[in-house]
Amino acid sequence: AQSLAASSFKDGTRVAGTSPALVRQMCETNAAALVDALDEALILLADARDNLAADPADISHLADAGYRARTRLDARSSAHMNSVSPVKISSRPVLRLQPGAYGWVSTLKQAESLGGRIEVF
Repeated sequence: AQSLAASSFKDGTRVAGTSPALVRQMCETNAAALVDALDEALILLADARDNLAADPADISHLADAGYRARTRLDARSSAHMNSVSPVKISSRPVLRLQPGAYGWVSTLKQAESLGGRIEVF
């Protein structure tokens, strides 16, 4: 299976390349939070399994949610260097906001939920 694995497999197993003692320390000292995260992941996996087993198979909700989560992660790590403007750039929605203006907080929340990149002028 490893010979057929794409680069995403390597990315997804990066922590496994860390010292086992360090991984144990990170996980065991955060056990309660990890149990909660695993419970959530198990629910998502069971839902994905059920949706794949359905006729017809449909994981559009999961794929869309994964895309939005990755877009937000990339935006937070400055992987996307798009400028903020009132137009769509590379099919990624962008919003312009003015701190203090009416509704600016909800606009900021909307930008974050869309994975928008926030620049301060």
